[in-house]
Amino acid sequence: MKIIKLLRWKRVGLSSTILFVFILALLNTFNSFADDYFPESQPSFNIQQQKRQIAGIVTDAKGEAVIGANIIEKGTTNGTVTDNNG
Repeated sequence: MKIIKLLRWKRVGLSSTILFVFILALLNTFNSFADDYFPESQPSFNIQQQKRQIAGIVTDAKGEAVIGANIIEKGTTNGTVTDNNG
């Protein structure tokens, strides 16, 4: 008798779990459709990055090219490193 009750409990637990996962998947699908049909509910940002190319040679006090000098744009994290030619 205990074995039958235990098997019934496992079956109910498994079917409840499957139902729960199915409902979550269904809700996620509706959320995806809502994003497609109501794009105004999502924030929109129109930011354009300005691109500039800066060229030059980094030299030391003797006028020799500095290899591996860090060059960082002030106020940002944009940067680069000089090559063999400075």
